[in-house]
Amino acid sequence: MMGSAEAIIRPLLVVIFLISGFVFGNWSVNWIVFPVTAILLSVINFIYHAAKEK
Repeated sequence: MMGSAEAIIRPLLVVIFLISGFVFGNWSVNWIVFPVTAILLSVINFIYHAAKEK
């Protein structure tokens, strides 16, 4: 399940990154979405595995 969630979230993240950069010119602060997404996916993965063990 986590692999399929990442397969959807990561390409969507790249699209948001590119749209935000090209349309709004937010290249200087736009990079922050990648570490935030990595942390978010780690938290979701932890919660999923913790719930699966119960």
